[in-house]
Amino acid sequence: MGKREQLKLAKAPLALALVQLRFSPVLRMSKYVPDIQETLRGMGFTKYVEEQMQQLTLGVMPIAESDVRWIFGGRKRREAIILTKDFVTYEVSSYTNFEEFVARFSAALDVIANYANITEAVQIGLRYVNVIRPTEEILANDCLQTSIRGLSAEELGVTKSRFEFLIRAETECGHLLVKSYEHDGKKFIPPEIGVTHLDFDNKPGEGELFRVLDFDHIEKCECELNNEILIGKLWKLHDILETAFEHSVSREALNHWKGGA
Repeated sequence: MGKREQLKLAKAPLALALVQLRFSPVLRMSKYVPDIQETLRGMGFTKYVEEQMQQLTLGVMPIAESDVRWIFGGRKRREAIILTKDFVTYEVSSYTNFEEFVARFSAALDVIANYANITEAVQIGLRYVNVIRPTEEILANDCLQTSIRGLSAEELGVTKSRFEFLIRAETECGHLLVKSYEHDGKKFIPPEIGVTHLDFDNKPGEGELFRVLDFDHIEKCECELNNEILIGKLWKLHDILETAFEHSVSREALNHWKGGA
């Protein structure tokens, strides 16, 4: 369990939560996919897609490489497991609490690790993407602390502006990235996450101006693939992320999301 009391928000702006674990490449991963898929189907991951990925390795001579990823999606398209030869990601668009989130990921990870004989992790990370939309009670910009809001178009004396905020920090666990930016349109998933196979409830409309508040916390490690160890690491990553969230948003917004007046 984490050291801090979890933040409970009845109307949380969280749109996407994901956890990713990286491991040394398993070059014959495709051999294990049929058994993995069959077991995950019994856990509710009934939708299956195999996709080709293009990865660009930068250098003097940039190299474009093709790779495969396997997606095991939930029945209601609110959760998915994404597997490649060197990482597994669990993503959800319907988040209840951290205990359930981690338990679901751990169960799926056990299946993959057992079939593919994965015994060590080299990196683990958590990411939370919040979509802050205006309501009749509060503007999207007013949901953030003043230090994150930036200057408005009116303050700058311009007709239109888009503000971006970025912090890179070192924590006791690893590397923390906090991003916030204004956006208008239906697309809100950060481009580096890529294609997601989820459906979303908190989805902006065309032309709607909203804020994205994005937290990414990563620990590089070389540790045994042990549930107790990994869950302990995830709780530490989570607690720091939740603290960062609370210090990024306004008291007015927290009260509104808790269901207060």
